[in-house]
Amino acid sequence: MQNATFNQCSAGFFYDSGGEFGPAGNNENLTLTLCPDNPGFQSQVNFTFFQLQANLDFLTIYNGPNATYDEIGTFTAVTNPGLITASLTAINTGGQPNPDGCLTFVYTSNSTGPSAGWAAEISCFEPCQDITANLDSTLPDLEASGDLVIADVNEIITFNGSGTFSSDGTGATYLWDFGDGNTALGPSVTHSYTNAGIYDVTLVITDTNPSGCQSINNIGLIAQVGASVPGNPYVEAGDDISITCPEPVQLSAQFLDLGETNTYTVNEIPFVPPFSFQGLSNSVNTNIDDSWDEPRNLPFDFCFFGNLEQEFQVGSNGIIRFDVDPLDTYNAYNLQNNPLPNNTNEALAEGNVFTPVHDIDPAASSGEEIAWEIIGNAPNRVLAVSFYNVQMYSCSSALATHMAVFYETTNVIDIYVQKAPFCDAFNNNKAIGIQNNAGTEAFVPPGRNTNENGGWTIDVPEAWRFSPAGDSIIVFEWLDENDNVISTDANFEVIPTETTTYKARVTYNTCTGNPVVVEDEITITIDGFELQTELPNNLEVCNGGNPPYSFDLELNTPVVTSSAPTPGDLVVTYHNSQADAENDVGAITGTNNYLGTDGEIIFVRIEYLDSGCNDVYSFSLNLSGQPIINPVSDLERCDDGLNDGIELFNLESQT
Repeated sequence: MQNATFNQCSAGFFYDSGGEFGPAGNNENLTLTLCPDNPGFQSQVNFTFFQLQANLDFLTIYNGPNATYDEIGTFTAVTNPGLITASLTAINTGGQPNPDGCLTFVYTSNSTGPSAGWAAEISCFEPCQDITANLDSTLPDLEASGDLVIADVNEIITFNGSGTFSSDGTGATYLWDFGDGNTALGPSVTHSYTNAGIYDVTLVITDTNPSGCQSINNIGLIAQVGASVPGNPYVEAGDDISITCPEPVQLSAQFLDLGETNTYTVNEIPFVPPFSFQGLSNSVNTNIDDSWDEPRNLPFDFCFFGNLEQEFQVGSNGIIRFDVDPLDTYNAYNLQNNPLPNNTNEALAEGNVFTPVHDIDPAASSGEEIAWEIIGNAPNRVLAVSFYNVQMYSCSSALATHMAVFYETTNVIDIYVQKAPFCDAFNNNKAIGIQNNAGTEAFVPPGRNTNENGGWTIDVPEAWRFSPAGDSIIVFEWLDENDNVISTDANFEVIPTETTTYKARVTYNTCTGNPVVVEDEITITIDGFELQTELPNNLEVCNGGNPPYSFDLELNTPVVTSSAPTPGDLVVTYHNSQADAENDVGAITGTNNYLGTDGEIIFVRIEYLDSGCNDVYSFSLNLSGQPIINPVSDLERCDDGLNDGIELFNLESQT
């Protein structure tokens, strides 16, 4: 070591003043600065040996080009500094930045006894540039939130990403992880999911300048795959369509078709919960076993078994009721093998919705949640009630997680069960379903009543939908651009002659007495050539004897093309049937001398080049009879006095 400043990034060694083999000197006060010889790099020193006289000789290292910069540390005895890398920014509060990436070493020694010194390897560190991974778009399109793409099972999803680089992105790699064990490389990739579920999708960008630097941000994308149709009121008119010329188009609308709440259907749906089981905003029954929470106001009217419900109450054993009782705080736990419906066993009789109901114990659980939240905006709000990681009574390792979702307007109820485990130490009865206030009518999924099939558990997640199925409460309509109703059938054929927008409308008439209307539009765009054609003339020939008779069909060609801007772009053919004309088959040959019969119908097809855009018209072939000519007398006039043999005659008198 010596008093000096070096600019060095190539491999080298840094020793004390005694060099590689000698000890460090006494009475020394030396300062050495190492700086990188490449802009933007940082000096780096790795001490492989270090031994000084304890608390007599010292090596102090500074983050900068001199000893006025931030101190990294002072080292003595055998406290090896290890790997020291310069920081480009200040390392102490209020300290100085170090944009040149230098390190300064100050060695001081006393006059007694030598120190063995140190040995260190010199190098330079190239810092990573800042890389931010960006989610640009997906197909299907992202939802309005910008962080959710919804697709069907096996539907191909396109993911488009990009990177923002503080330096240069040349040579960067883009690694997508789709959350199902599959990955892909590239800024734009495609993937399809074979199973329904909710998947976290990540994008990590790795740069080669220098190699191994990565983006550290999360693009926050969720793929929701194979979810059931939403329980909210909705209608989908379908994707916009583009056609080249007028032709029949089948409109097909999708919507949630529901009935009155006097009866229900129960259907299994994909296990794709619309909300997290954890983190709902209103916690209840925390650390209290066998307890009803206080009644809560429901901010929207909910129709249930023909009743208008406006309050709800959550029980700690996986149960919810609308027939609330603020004085009842005990939620009974023992189902006693009684099935639904039930109006005698209070563990069942007091409930309306069982998510499932079973003996779970939040008082003994750790990290559990029982909570509810109103989510969304009218008329599409939902009440979500979740039981998360609540242990079975007397079974600390058996944790139950399930949720009920209640939809405004449609009165649909969805139940999602992630885990409903078995507990061999105590009561294991469970039930999933819904029940009226009187406890006389219930709807239960197959195999999910109390003690059915000798008892049951859920280890593989499942979900069930309870849909009102009485008399229909919906009115469906297709409307034109003037809001005129053109059909009440969801599947309806139209033949637009110009670009046209159609509207699908569904009106939900619920028990609240306030109809809810949802609409969606589809636009059919005609991109092709707009044909300009005219009607053909009927053709006539004189009766020349026995049939057939000769007609020149080509006389109609200039007639039907007379209004076209460029008649030469139109292909005119003649056919013996409308089907042949529409399908462009069986064109008549010898059209200048067609042998036809009196009253025969001919069809003319006018097509723009080979676009398929065409008009088809018909005209008739007619036979006119020979005229009857009566004999007439000769005309006579007297010659005038000139006797020149010339006089005026009125030929019209013979007509």
